[in-house]
Amino acid sequence: IIKLLISQGRLIDAVHFVQAFNFTENFPPAPLLRTYLKEVREDLQRKWKSSGTGDKHK
Repeated sequence: IIKLLISQGRLIDAVHFVQAFNFTENFPPAPLLRTYLKEVREDLQRKWKSSGTGDKHK
């Protein structure tokens, strides 16, 4: 189930599941959270650029 959540981009849900069932050895939460933050940043940058406000938020 964790692999499915990760493949669907539901990283926060995956981290919740990992923590709830103590699967942190097989699925360390830190890399999942880093990936989530990276994806959120990239998505926001795309949205800012497409709305024409990209340079104003630096």
